[in-house]
Amino acid sequence: MADKELAELFYLVGKRVRHGYAHRLVPLGLNPGQARALRALADAGQPMRMVRLADELRIVPRSLTPVVDALEAAGLVRRQVDPANRRSTLVVLTGEGARWPIGLARRAGKRGRSCSRCSRPSNARRCASCSNASRAEVRTGRAARAADNARTGAPASG
Repeated sequence: MADKELAELFYLVGKRVRHGYAHRLVPLGLNPGQARALRALADAGQPMRMVRLADELRIVPRSLTPVVDALEAAGLVRRQVDPANRRSTLVVLTGEGARWPIGLARRAGKRGRSCSRCSRPSNARRCASCSNASRAEVRTGRAARAADNARTGAPASG
């Protein structure tokens, strides 16, 4: 299979999975960005600064504001002043918000199992390994850019 065909296949599979995931979130009143934010907060196991949450989601902080606004309006998170730095805002899961990632994982797991039936376990492991390597490369690149910006005094970019 040519590289272009493989790349297109990954694109189409990703598009199909994202569409299905978004469709399953509609009855829950969430969009994929909100679900990702809830999951990131649950995985962290503690309140997160807005800037750190935005970095975890790989979005600029100003794009996170409407996501947190919607989650706060739904009673799933609340904002709190960071006692360590009063200029920073923490995002804290509420009791209700802490229960959502469990339900999301169950829904996503059902879809994941149905997708994995179409391929051998060795293929699923290869895909996971490739995804993890990609994620590590992105983080390494971000850290290198931040170090360069600090050294040269250039402003950080998203």
